[in-house]
Amino acid sequence: MVKSTGITRKIDELGRMVLPKEIRDFMGICDRDALEFMLDEKRNLVVIRKATRMCLRCRATGDLKTIRQGYYLRGRCLEELRQA
Repeated sequence: MVKSTGITRKIDELGRMVLPKEIRDFMGICDRDALEFMLDEKRNLVVIRKATRMCLRCRATGDLKTIRQGYYLRGRCLEELRQA
């Protein structure tokens, strides 16, 4: 369910907007946190959520190995790819 906050922000000339402090606090978003943007085309919505580190291959969130900054593979997936 989507709930309106009544808060609006304008986009500046560089395409930026400020995520209101009340929303950042509610979602536990801190400086330098990564956010994920998703589109709901049927309802014409942009959904923003705090990004979660997950395996690129299986989407698991545990036993992650950094393969490059911001990219992760689960140990098991990494081994399977090395054997392939």
